[in-house]
Amino acid sequence: MIRVMLVGPAPHTIGGMATVVGEILALDPADRVRIHHLPITLAASREAIHPRIGRHVGQLRRLATALRRHKIDLVHIHTCSEGSFFRSALDLVLAKSVFGGRRRVIVHIHGGRFEEFYHQRGPVGRWIIRSTLHYADAVVALSEPWADRIGVIAPRARVEVIENACPRTDEGSPAESSRGLQSARTEVRGSFAPIDDERCQREPRACRFVMISRLDREKGVLDLLDAAQVLLAGSAHSPAWSSRPCHPSPTPQVPFTLQIVGPAGSAGSVSELQRQVVERGLGGAVEVSGAVLGSQKARVLAAADVFVLPSHAEGMPICVLEAMEAGLPTIATRVGALPEMIESGGDGLLVESADVAALADAMRTLALDPTLRRKMGKQARQTVRNRFGLQRMRDRLFHLYERVAAEQVAPPASRGLPSARTEVRGSFSFRPHPGSWMPARFRSHP
Repeated sequence: MIRVMLVGPAPHTIGGMATVVGEILALDPADRVRIHHLPITLAASREAIHPRIGRHVGQLRRLATALRRHKIDLVHIHTCSEGSFFRSALDLVLAKSVFGGRRRVIVHIHGGRFEEFYHQRGPVGRWIIRSTLHYADAVVALSEPWADRIGVIAPRARVEVIENACPRTDEGSPAESSRGLQSARTEVRGSFAPIDDERCQREPRACRFVMISRLDREKGVLDLLDAAQVLLAGSAHSPAWSSRPCHPSPTPQVPFTLQIVGPAGSAGSVSELQRQVVERGLGGAVEVSGAVLGSQKARVLAAADVFVLPSHAEGMPICVLEAMEAGLPTIATRVGALPEMIESGGDGLLVESADVAALADAMRTLALDPTLRRKMGKQARQTVRNRFGLQRMRDRLFHLYERVAAEQVAPPASRGLPSARTEVRGSFSFRPHPGSWMPARFRSHP
């Protein structure tokens, strides 16, 4: 049995990384692995540097104690960009060096700005990032395109693709699932107070859009408010996916409501954004509320008709998988792994990032066509169950654990990756490469 230490945020906290950690901890280990968890606290965006350093020193001490106490064979570190990655680099060095230094380490990269993060660093920063990826025994990317990009950054990194997953909300037959979903949706909607009672009485078929995300500019929150203004103003544009150009023309206002749900971010706090909503004249249609977790999130999704995520950058957002499992079509942008998750015209609609007109047109299309919404939502749910189930993630992850522990991770060529990536990386072994920045006494040798 392989003893694994999972280093990542606590499952009850907010964010996709925490959700993935929670899913891994909930997997059935059978007799293959025993997973321990070292929870970490992610820094607030405006937190000073000294508290961050002090907190991470304490985390390193806890990690060293846990590695010895549980006799850990393999450490699985979840990380993303900025300070999180550099802290994870220290975790990797400690895991490799403490108490014998024969431990294997997997670095699991989340988020959609890792490539940008790398190129914005200076020569020393880029060197540390490359060397950390080379020094890890395996690097997990969320999709093949992201694996290719990491391979360009660190040609000798051992990159494996393990997509995010979403648990099923029930175990019934597809027909039973569909009926149960509609019943739950009707019940939950009845318990929600409408955003504007008078407006909903005038427009009983108003389409309910929802966005669940941190309130960051890069998540497209302000783009979504702009698109809502376009819908209320009644301007029609040619959809981004249409080959027929047309000039803007006045159309009737689209009956809709929009709920934006999430913790404060770079776009502002909940109160600040709600103030913007009022100033933009959207108070009767748009509501901004705080973060939700667990059953509260499920209720928000059950009350919605369409999920929207107009991000400027993404990895493989868990919120989209959850929306698809809830039977919702998704309007999203062509960034990160979203084009691999969503078939535009099938599971939802894809538009270009920061294209407010195309976003508004996509929202209009689904708001005015309930039949299309139901068709797309049904296909979205089938897609997430066929391609992004927990069992699939479990099999890939545990297989990777076993191969890494046995020092048998396959080179890129044998994984059927594009030839360009194979040419960049070439073959490798588990021995750290000669140019590694790690001191010789810290290197792990078979």
